[in-house]
Amino acid sequence: MKKKGGGSEVATFSEKEFGSYFTGAESFATNVEDNTAVYNLYQGEKTTPFNGRLTINGSSAIAFTNEFVASEGKDSQSYLFVGLPMETFTDVPDSITLSKTCAYRVGKASTDTRFDNVLSCQVKKLCVVSYNSYVLLNGVTVIDSLLVKENGRADFYLLKPKDGDENKLGNVRVKQNASLTLAEGGGGVLASATSLVNSGTFTDNIGLVDKVKAPITPGDTLLISRPSVSGTTEVAPGGTTTLTVAGFSDWQQGASSSDSPTYNYYWQEWKEGKGWNGMSGKNPTQTVGKGKYRCQVMYTLLVDYESVTTALYSLPVEVKEKSASPYIPPVYSYYTVTLPEVEGARLDKTGSHTVEEGYSFPFRLTLDADYDRSQPVVTIDRHGTETLTPEVLADGSLKYRIRDVEQDLTVSITGIVRNDDPTATGSVPAADVRVRSFGNLLHITVPTPTSARLYDFHGRLLRTALLPAGSSTMPKPAGPCIVVLGGESFKVGD
Repeated sequence: MKKKGGGSEVATFSEKEFGSYFTGAESFATNVEDNTAVYNLYQGEKTTPFNGRLTINGSSAIAFTNEFVASEGKDSQSYLFVGLPMETFTDVPDSITLSKTCAYRVGKASTDTRFDNVLSCQVKKLCVVSYNSYVLLNGVTVIDSLLVKENGRADFYLLKPKDGDENKLGNVRVKQNASLTLAEGGGGVLASATSLVNSGTFTDNIGLVDKVKAPITPGDTLLISRPSVSGTTEVAPGGTTTLTVAGFSDWQQGASSSDSPTYNYYWQEWKEGKGWNGMSGKNPTQTVGKGKYRCQVMYTLLVDYESVTTALYSLPVEVKEKSASPYIPPVYSYYTVTLPEVEGARLDKTGSHTVEEGYSFPFRLTLDADYDRSQPVVTIDRHGTETLTPEVLADGSLKYRIRDVEQDLTVSITGIVRNDDPTATGSVPAADVRVRSFGNLLHITVPTPTSARLYDFHGRLLRTALLPAGSSTMPKPAGPCIVVLGGESFKVGD
């Protein structure tokens, strides 16, 4: 081991230092100067440094490096799959066999070549004959075929080479009692033209494979396709939806088998910074909220008491929340109510006033003393001519209200004349007026609409009312009172 940049040896691992323990050792450790220095590891006099994969607390990164550093803290740090990179071939080999983890054979060679378990070459045929874990494919091109033989097993991680090239595995075949897994984490892609035939166990944990053929007998082949997820992918804020996955398999040849595969379902949710995480539930349906989801469908057939298993992932489905509808401010309409100035009366509002559509507009009219026998007629120009009915207030004034203003309106006021005007509607001949007291009621008869005022004997106004033509009743005060009708007065009580 040397410091990067051609420094002197820091540590040496050899039979001379370790004696009989050297050949049986599975790992080596050494002290170094500090955790900021970078070191390279060499074999003998060779100038190509070893590669390795950093492992912290047992978690191995899917990346390799030839630069070794010490741990910065208390974490347990080591390097796995340490070895030389795969040799560079002048001519494309006819075949390479992965004989075991970190070892391969070229062509008909009888001895293994050790390497860092990173495949990066072109080869006509690639063969797996035993257990090979964490094999990194760094821009591999298999021209003809990849064969995983019986009892062979391989976990392939597809890396993305610096030139961005795809990994090409050719025609893939997994024999009975063999296993091939495309493992997640390398970030690389697989050429879409790859065909795959599975008679053992095939698992695509990346979601790159669309179709797999499963030859069950010489006459029957089951075509397994990527599962599909359906369901509403837009929900209200905080809402949920139900996603449903469907697996697809069809008998392509023979069609003599009545067996159908069994299905198992494994849902996953994407977590930023953590990748795909498993979800509870093993059903074809899953209730979810906002997020990104996928489902693995595992197809299993029993053939001669042996299971043929294929596991494929659906394409990811993203569930989004509906964006809130943009706020549209209400559109208000405004109208003008115009009131006149009238001789003999005072209005609390005159001139033009703006009123919002649908609202009411109140105003008050008070007769002057010389006009207080008048009977005002107040109208507005709505629906032809609309007459307003007043509310007689305690002080004798008249309160009017125009309801539901939905157009420009003009108020007209007539019927206000001086008290000494012989045409005044408030001047009522005494012969036509009658005021009688019966119990707690006053019975009053007038020939025309008349304003009535009740006073006590001290001159205090007790009540006012606008009486219609004809007979009316109104509550009688507790004590004696004076009833004023137009210009006539009537004493009631002692």
